[in-house]
Amino acid sequence: MAFRRAWVPVGMVATMVAVLVAPHVAAKSSDRMAPATVDGSKFSGVIAPNTKSTIDGRVLILQGTLKITGIHADLYSDGTGALKRAVVTGEHAHIEQLDDANALMQGDAESIDYSVDTGIAILTGSARAAKQNSSTVAGDTLRYNTGTGVFDAESTGSALVRVTFQPKASAAAPAPAPSQTAK
Repeated sequence: MAFRRAWVPVGMVATMVAVLVAPHVAAKSSDRMAPATVDGSKFSGVIAPNTKSTIDGRVLILQGTLKITGIHADLYSDGTGALKRAVVTGEHAHIEQLDDANALMQGDAESIDYSVDTGIAILTGSARAAKQNSSTVAGDTLRYNTGTGVFDAESTGSALVRVTFQPKASAAAPAPAPSQTAK
């Protein structure tokens, strides 16, 4: 029987790998019901429906166990004045969150675009993410769904998506058999 090579688009492979790698454990279910707070050194804008504001310097966004940090953030409000989206940039923009099993997910990129409504965080520019005691994924762009814990990764330049699988935990080695001496 002859085998033919099949070419699969890199994006499809990255998506399949990301789904296989990511444990299907969602973020803390209580996080979505927590208020979102934003801290920084300087705020400029209006707190009103359908507006854009900015916050600079030591930016810290918290919603339950979700934590996003960076140097600058553009904040977008919805029709009720609630935070609907935050785009965080700066050196090593960072996101982290605990899941219901208290495993920590951490990610870093040049930019993090987080939608409060959908729970989707898009990490862009030298993006890398890791789940505690699990695998890591890196690429030009990572899409993290806080509701499902699933990552999608894509690289559009010369660099490829990289997924690092952790080895299976080894079982304790059996005790060596006692040596027998000839009499």
